[in-house]
Amino acid sequence: MPNSPMPVKASVAASSDPKVMLIKPASTLTTGTYRVDWRAVSSDTHPILGNVVFSVQP
Repeated sequence: MPNSPMPVKASVAASSDPKVMLIKPASTLTTGTYRVDWRAVSSDTHPILGNVVFSVQP
């Protein structure tokens, strides 16, 4: 259904840089706009969250 949220399976890995989170989709993303919602715990134990919007074009 166009413009409806749809979960995409992905794996998440730590990076050698503590400010970087690596997210790899389980399969190739199709053309469209995506939003990654993320959550983490900072070094002082406060939860932080945000999102990143990006597009995949043919």
